[in-house]
Amino acid sequence: MINNNLKRLILQEKKNLLEKKNKFNFSLKRFLFEGGAGGHMMHPYDDDSLTFVDIRNIIEDAGSGMLDPQGKSRAVEKIDGYNMHFSVVPTGQPVDPEKDVIFIRSEKDIGKIENNLNWIRTQFAASPARDIFILGCEAIAEACAKISPSIISNVFGNPDMENQPEGLDYIATYVNTEIIFPARPIQIEYDKPTISFHEIKDYFSNIKDPSVKRPSIEFVNYNDQRYQQFVTAFNKENKNLTVKKSTASLNKNMNPDYFKDVEYDFEMIGSTNNLLYLNKLSDSDKDELLSKLAKIQTESGLPDTGTLGELKEIYVKEVVFDQIEFVKQELKQITPNIDEKSLNNIANYIVRNVSMSDNLGLKIDSEYQGVTGLSLKKNVLDKVVQETLNALGIFVKDKKKNPYVSKVTSAISNSLTEQFKDVTELFYILGVKILEGLKSNLMSDKTAKIQSEKLTIDLRNSLIDFYNLPDSDALKQKLKKNVYKIELLIADQNRKLGINVDLNNKEDIIEKSLNISVGAIEGIVYNYGEKRFKFTGNYAPLNQLMGFNSARMFPVKFPKFYSTKIQWDILPTTDIVAIIPGSFKPPHMGHRKMIEHYIAKGAQQVLVVVSDPQSEESIRKIGKSALSAAGVCILWKKLCADITNAKIDFIVSPSSSPVDVSVSMVMKGADRFKEGTTVYLGCSQKADDIIDGKVMSTDADRFTSFLNTPNIDESLDIPDPKENASPATQLPPEYLNVLRQLNIYEMMPSVQSGKNPQEYHASDLRFLLNEVISNPQIKKALIFFLKDVSVVDSYINFLYGSDINIMNEALIRKYIKSILV
Repeated sequence: MINNNLKRLILQEKKNLLEKKNKFNFSLKRFLFEGGAGGHMMHPYDDDSLTFVDIRNIIEDAGSGMLDPQGKSRAVEKIDGYNMHFSVVPTGQPVDPEKDVIFIRSEKDIGKIENNLNWIRTQFAASPARDIFILGCEAIAEACAKISPSIISNVFGNPDMENQPEGLDYIATYVNTEIIFPARPIQIEYDKPTISFHEIKDYFSNIKDPSVKRPSIEFVNYNDQRYQQFVTAFNKENKNLTVKKSTASLNKNMNPDYFKDVEYDFEMIGSTNNLLYLNKLSDSDKDELLSKLAKIQTESGLPDTGTLGELKEIYVKEVVFDQIEFVKQELKQITPNIDEKSLNNIANYIVRNVSMSDNLGLKIDSEYQGVTGLSLKKNVLDKVVQETLNALGIFVKDKKKNPYVSKVTSAISNSLTEQFKDVTELFYILGVKILEGLKSNLMSDKTAKIQSEKLTIDLRNSLIDFYNLPDSDALKQKLKKNVYKIELLIADQNRKLGINVDLNNKEDIIEKSLNISVGAIEGIVYNYGEKRFKFTGNYAPLNQLMGFNSARMFPVKFPKFYSTKIQWDILPTTDIVAIIPGSFKPPHMGHRKMIEHYIAKGAQQVLVVVSDPQSEESIRKIGKSALSAAGVCILWKKLCADITNAKIDFIVSPSSSPVDVSVSMVMKGADRFKEGTTVYLGCSQKADDIIDGKVMSTDADRFTSFLNTPNIDESLDIPDPKENASPATQLPPEYLNVLRQLNIYEMMPSVQSGKNPQEYHASDLRFLLNEVISNPQIKKALIFFLKDVSVVDSYINFLYGSDINIMNEALIRKYIKSILV
């Protein structure tokens, strides 16, 4: 009899086949960093059309708390969640949640009615963001199914054609939505899973015109009566604004011993119901901001109707002329015979057209618009000069080929940033003032307090790391303006406590940073006329320092910040440790021998740091299961269960790079080990690179660049990774004989890719674990990878369930045929 677990396995294999037809390149980082179809919202200072009158009006509005005439706030909370857009196909019939609710993450998918729940499940089946998007979209679809067909037709089948862009057709109406999932937060940890509806968007495009190679896509945002009708109906029909969802449906093909079902209550909220009542600017604060604005305007000489774009033109004028002269001098040295007209035109092209307009988005005079490198090349009179400049890449825009584009762009950008900082600081101070002391509507007072305390500690640690970076470090230069804002924030909040902060004393800043309260709120969205802006208060610069683009991405540069993220305890008696980073998908005896090697060198504790896959390229699957980092740690424990002469721990890397995390632990500031501790950074020799008994290479190179930096903790003994690498190991010749006896030698991934099959390859192990279900004799080969039969069985149990029957291939084919017919 075929047991239920095996039925689930085969059904999953059917699903896997279907998934391959619609393979989707997912990346959790992309989901985090990009705004999806939602795009990126502007700060007021990003809008070049904003006038001095507009800025004064915004400051005045903040003075009254940004309230409407009825006293209702016009500030909507900005959510730190995962963006998703959805639409409902108006059929005139009750909504079918499986078919009628369609989704997009990218604008290229607008109007595709096939992008329903089944599409979502296919796209995210093996994604690290599986639970977020599948459960979140299911909750949306089930809630939409309760809304009457007439309302669905009015909301999703009744676009505002008065605002239809010329030459574009109406495609569909979508709701811009944010999915909050506390089990996998981005930065801010909210209390409950939440679906937040932001706005209605009518999409227009010529995407359906086959003659158009590069279709245009435009949308119009609305918080109009359609949106209000939708949110009101949504709230009315979904009692308590909650939809229950469980991972049971996602885990039904998984081993229940390891994949536990979790139930979530998704709360639903419209953005117009998620209003924040802001602090009103005091008269003195308002006067201070207006005075700053007046000073900026007076110094620029611009009228009240002058724009921020015109202000930027004034700020870059001098540096633009300097850069034009710089390029002219450089070109004159290279090609002394160049004619003056060509020299001037080429320099202006590089500075104005390429660096200013294309790279920085700055406005240039009409006389320079439309100039191309090709036209300039043709106008160079001297052919030798022309060929020389062409060989140098002078006529192309690519900064990798044109030697001056990167330098000029950087010079103009740095100058603009420095001169424009008075404007950015004005809006930053405004945001801090109106948001200070507030918390998110989506978290309790208790959660907000915990979040604030956590962020304060993270801020202190990341500041210490930042100040310890060499002044020449590119990341330090990039973050300087944000850290300056943070320093001003620390000084301002301490001043309110009657405490002075010496901004020239880094140690004083670090000490006083513990006195500030970091608001656990991302910010607000604010409509000014037809414009929509965000204010982020103290969250923005803090996130720039501690977020995904800085501290979270560079453990080696921020070791103190990361030290609190690494869940590993060092025993007081430990003098020698080994840290072994890698993906290990899955772990095998070749990996285990690395642990044994470092224990033989005296390691009393071994830490294995396992990478957490974030993209399709790094995901590995066996049968029905994607090998998660947590799953790899479980398999590691099974493989090393009998090692008792050292303490071995396995953790999921808190960063995308387990190598970076490992090295961060031996950097100054990490303070993970007592003075004099010997720390081995684990790596192995490469078997194919042993020539005449000499090791030609190891994977120690991944540590080399880090260990040559001045920030290594000199109180530790860090033996040379290459000299102490684990010796290269190979599978015995008997293993190859077994493969041939089983008639699978030619099928091995290593053989098919031209590699040596006698080496340990994780891809070969995955292949064998896939095939053992249909051919139990393959256990004979698996024993060489996994030590003994008991470990082989424990791997199979983890991957397929304890009640799995290893069947012959003919019986499996017969059963697959029965369920597919």
